[in-house]
Amino acid sequence: METKIIGNKIAEARKQLNMSQAQLAERLFISPQAVGKWERGESMPDITTFGRMAKILGVDLNYFSANGDQETDGKLAAYDEKLANGQQAANGIQPEPGWMKHDLSPELTTTTASGTAPGPASGTGLVPGSDPHRILGSAPDPTSGADPVPASGASPQPAPGKALNSARDNKKRPVRNMSTNTWKDVDFSGLNNIRETVNAANFQNCKFLDSDLKGLVWKNDVLHRCDFSRSSLNLCRFQGSNLEGTRFNGCSLVEADFSSSTINKCNFEGADLTKAFFNFSTISGIRVQDVLWSGTAFKDSQIEDVIFEGNLENCHFEKCGFKRVEFRNTRLINTFFKYNNNLKKAIFTNCKVDSLTYAFLKSDKANVEGLTLIEDK
Repeated sequence: METKIIGNKIAEARKQLNMSQAQLAERLFISPQAVGKWERGESMPDITTFGRMAKILGVDLNYFSANGDQETDGKLAAYDEKLANGQQAANGIQPEPGWMKHDLSPELTTTTASGTAPGPASGTGLVPGSDPHRILGSAPDPTSGADPVPASGASPQPAPGKALNSARDNKKRPVRNMSTNTWKDVDFSGLNNIRETVNAANFQNCKFLDSDLKGLVWKNDVLHRCDFSRSSLNLCRFQGSNLEGTRFNGCSLVEADFSSSTINKCNFEGADLTKAFFNFSTISGIRVQDVLWSGTAFKDSQIEDVIFEGNLENCHFEKCGFKRVEFRNTRLINTFFKYNNNLKKAIFTNCKVDSLTYAFLKSDKANVEGLTLIEDK
């Protein structure tokens, strides 16, 4: 099949839906440049991408294979036969493993903070060709200059060569939540105004860059190697969750609650942790350079392999265990230490403290070497 013919068909079907190249690319998890090359006839999608694209554009695979060459027509027919034989997920095509760069893991699982357990898909996960922003109830910024996406309940215009299924025409696109499913290598960046509880979900290598997720509740979730950099996470509650290798660089985490969570090797550099809570948590190997500490509370938590730097003001350490913890070049003002375990093993290097904090530290049997008392004015 000539690639130019395929490109013309892709462009025609896309334009019938008032969809831009960028929007089609986003839903296929590829670059807009790739779509442009297809439509110019410079390259051609792989066979599984044809299946996902057909579903997005509202056409069947025969639309692409008409007037085509025998080899490509045979591949499309074989793939179409797979779908006809029931190898199709409840909400879309169930491709073979490795079907796209951002593989969401074909088999959804039921997830807890301690791991995952196989289970049936609940119908709330991302399906091939889906737009994660639309699934989660938010849409791209209308001021961005991108072509508009049809409204949730709008009926798309029929693409050439295929009459759209009437049920699909009239059925509103469901707004789904993120709970209980496994999400792998998905880019959720720019999400905003999400108001729900994300419960028992498994996120692996996902991006939430520059997002506004204020007040979102993450409960009993797994968040491994995810990236929330530069996002607003004020009042978020990460309760009973397992966070490992996750980045919160430059995030606003004012009054965020990490209670009863495991926080391992996460990066909080440049974050605002004003009045954040780390109660009943296990904290290990986190990076906290240039963090804003003010009114931050640690209670009944285990803290290991952490170097605190900068200013700690009105903070609270109570009934915590300390192991390989150092306060380095730190200024501690009105910070409370009480009933802590092994605080005497914590190292204070070139630290300045006010008289009240010094009294708390000395009462809690801390090693006060390395402390300089700030004279009261």
